[in-house]
Amino acid sequence: MICDTDTRIWSSRDELGPVLGGLLRRAAADRLVVTEANEDAHAVAMRPVARAFVLGSKARRLQCDQRNEVLALAIRSRPDRLVGFAGIDPLSPDWRDELERAQDLGFAGISVSPSLQGCPPTHAQAMRLWERCVEKGLPVVVSRPTPMPPAAIMECDRPTHWDEALRSFPSLRVLFASFGTPYIEETLILLAKFENTYTHCAASLRRPMDAYRWLCAAADAGVLGKVLFASGFPFETPAAALERLYGLTVAIHGTGLPTLPRRELQNIAQRNALALLGIRDRGTLLVDGEQQALLTAAESLRQAE
Repeated sequence: MICDTDTRIWSSRDELGPVLGGLLRRAAADRLVVTEANEDAHAVAMRPVARAFVLGSKARRLQCDQRNEVLALAIRSRPDRLVGFAGIDPLSPDWRDELERAQDLGFAGISVSPSLQGCPPTHAQAMRLWERCVEKGLPVVVSRPTPMPPAAIMECDRPTHWDEALRSFPSLRVLFASFGTPYIEETLILLAKFENTYTHCAASLRRPMDAYRWLCAAADAGVLGKVLFASGFPFETPAAALERLYGLTVAIHGTGLPTLPRRELQNIAQRNALALLGIRDRGTLLVDGEQQALLTAAESLRQAE
């Protein structure tokens, strides 16, 4: 089963606020964004995969407030294919309410972006959030901003800052996006040290030699089995990412460099991310009364916008 562990959906870049929305417009003009990120474009792009993680975005300091209720509607349109991760900002005063609503809406986990949120993982409120995630069995995706805005605080993104949090909550399941770039070695150390940590290959596949180097480094560290597949949609489609992944053997052919066995590349593509992150593959979600009320309110909100 191929699972794309990093995709986004938005009807308008304005949902991401003036800073990130502006960056995405320039990225689209520079052809760094390969397609639109609306529901229809997402549905077409995800045809090659069995499941796709859809990540929400929240960063109060950058006025990024993608509503989880609206995102839940998109996920419910294809409940047998899409797995939602609610955007949660630990520094937002209402993060506890957001977390409760996210679980009511059927989100399988949460997505955070420390550099955009300006929140290191050892911040007191972040530590309370990880504690709640452990209690509720919610995995955490640590998102990397693409592109990186000038206002992002890169120091908050350093994987080694997660050491204390992961020692405090060893059962917390964490997926570090894109090998934790640019802190590749730190990410691999965390993956080797903590059982419930993973990473994915999005972003690197557009640069084959980077992908090759990072996968070889993961193999040397003994954590290649913790690398999951991801496209990073809308910056890449799953079909293109899969082609690039399998093409790594061609990229190094004749160079004399060590080869990556095709079987290992197939394992990355077909790894069961749901099982590793403790997510029950529920297929069609059942909607209870409270969840239906939230979805109905979200539908009214989207129509008003």
